[in-house]
Amino acid sequence: MRSHQSWTPGRLLEWIDRHKVDLVLSMQPEMLDWLRGAGLSVPEDIGYMSLSWSPEHPRMSGIDQNPVAIGRAAMNLLASQIAHNERGEPEIPRMLLIESRWHSGDTVRDMTGNRRG
Repeated sequence: MRSHQSWTPGRLLEWIDRHKVDLVLSMQPEMLDWLRGAGLSVPEDIGYMSLSWSPEHPRMSGIDQNPVAIGRAAMNLLASQIAHNERGEPEIPRMLLIESRWHSGDTVRDMTGNRRG
């Protein structure tokens, strides 16, 4: 698959047609506009899901990666390292996991059989 820099509306639509795509996963909200601009009905004809949902697009379906909590946790980790005079690359790296949340929106079909609304 191509990087996001190489996608254009034409290439996206060609790829969808060639591979019979049911759902587009992207971090680029303009792709949703491209789909609709091509006359596709979202989510009836094709679904769209953002891999990095934000409140700027509240009706879009996608993953809310919780960036505020990620930033807060990163600052707490940094403050802890400063307080403990830890410098340079750690001998044993720490990993931090912040849970993401699904935001249902209205750009993917409901596969449970329940009606939205």
